[in-house]
Formats: sequence, structure tokens, C-alpha cells
Amino acid sequence: MSETPEERREAAAIRRRWITLGEAVAVIAVLISAATLWNSYSERKSSEAERSAAAEKEERTETALVLRARAEDDGRKLALEPVDADQVIQSQRIVFPAKLGVTPIETAGDARIEARWIADALKKSEAERSSAGDLRIPVAIVSRFTSKGDVRKAAALYQLAYTREGHLLGGSSIRLRGLSLVTRVRADAVQAAVDRAFKS
Repeated sequence: MSETPEERREAAAIRRRWITLGEAVAVIAVLISAATLWNSYSERKSSEAERSAAAEKEERTETALVLRARAEDDGRKLALEPVDADQVIQSQRIVFPAKLGVTPIETAGDARIEARWIADALKKSEAERSSAGDLRIPVAIVSRFTSKGDVRKAAALYQLAYTREGHLLGGSSIRLRGLSLVTRVRADAVQAAVDRAFKS
């Protein structure tokens, strides 16, 4: 039995509707896939950024070197050691204000500051005396140290506390008292940081 023209037109219209509906479903499926892919990509990037930030924060925490000073030999020397027991100092460069005329001191193994390095310069300097308490000068310390097996470098500005004691028969002596952290500085800018702190 042959179809009438009307039936053929109606069948063609039905096919067109099915094709249009199929195309719409396909487009929706593509949009859903793209949205899923974008969401997955965004989550992955966000997760990577969080991991990177956490690792960077952990590394900064691990490499933060804070020194503790202990006066020895009646203040003639300050022995320096890291507050963190997992860190070991390998070598240090101690930088003094340029106005004192003391060249930077390099130490290896035995981390310390000795009063004799700066005693003459401090006695000649215009550092103010005070009736009570410690006198202070800024020093920068660039340290090479190990932390969990890795060799690292840190630089910081400290205040070196000392006293100047007069003697009965004239003259005076410098006694080192301690060290307090002021701020971290770039290793290539320590001299400028010390000199700025000495002026202020």
C-alpha cells in the first residue's frame, strides 16, 4: 500500500522532529561534558595551588633560622646556636655597622661573636651610654646551615646587647650580654640593613 502525499509529509515532519530532538540532546550532552571537564580542571588547579602554597609555607617554616645566644667567659663571647634542634650551623658571616670600621667576620663550625672583635671600635664609637640597662648595636648574621639534611642559607638583622664597664685604674671593657632578632633581610643587602639600623 503506497503512502499518500499527506502521509509522506507527516512522516518527514516526524523524522525532522526526531532529528531536531536528537541534535538538541547531543548539544546538551556536549555542554554537560564541557562543564564537567571545566569543573574538573578548576578543581585540579585549585588543589595544585593549595598544595603548592602549603609546601611553600612548610618550606618557609622549616628554613626559618632563629639564633639563641649564650654569654660565656664572663661576657667575652656569645655562643650562638639555632633554636630548632634539627638545624645545624655550618658557617656564618657577621656584619657590623660600617661606621665602626670592623670588617665582616667569618666563622666555621663554632658559631659565636667575640667581644674582642668589636671592643676597640665600640669604645671609640659615639654609641650613647645609659645609666642602666644594656647598650645595643645592630649586627647582621648570614648563616649557612643544614635543615633535615638540606643545606640552606638565612640572613637576619639582630640587636647585639653589651655593657661597657669602667675599670678602677682607667680604661674599660666590653661584656656581651645577648642577641635579639629584629627582622629577616636579603643576604645581598645585609650591610645596608645594618647601616640603616645603626643610624636610627
